[in-house]
Amino acid sequence: MEDALVRTSDESREILGEFRKKIQALGHAHGDKIAERVSEHWIGWRSTRHGRTFAEMRPLQERVQVFILPPKRTLRDPEHMAKASPPTQGWNYFLSRFDVRTLDEVDAAFQLIRQSYDRGANGHRRNGHRTGARR
Repeated sequence: MEDALVRTSDESREILGEFRKKIQALGHAHGDKIAERVSEHWIGWRSTRHGRTFAEMRPLQERVQVFILPPKRTLRDPEHMAKASPPTQGWNYFLSRFDVRTLDEVDAAFQLIRQSYDRGANGHRRNGHRTGARR
């Protein structure tokens, strides 16, 4: 079985490589180890410190599709990259998605991934409420 990195384009691999550098630096700065799981179609990133997956990516031939935790309405997204995830995608766990087509989009896209990391670290459940919060 080939994994997602073997089956994609060179540009998508380069985009993922840039994301990888940035997320490892972010994890290191927070005393966290980011575990990466590569499957046949997906790549997932999980914070070992917070015990939570905060982003999943699907590398395709012409783009990298990224799924993150926060809903679109709560994101700081000046480039307007994020879209709401349809209920059939992201397992109703990742509430936003966006596509990255070029290396020029990596910095703006990573700001969205970072917000997902921060949201997972702050104990938010998928419905937007903080864990342990009373209703």
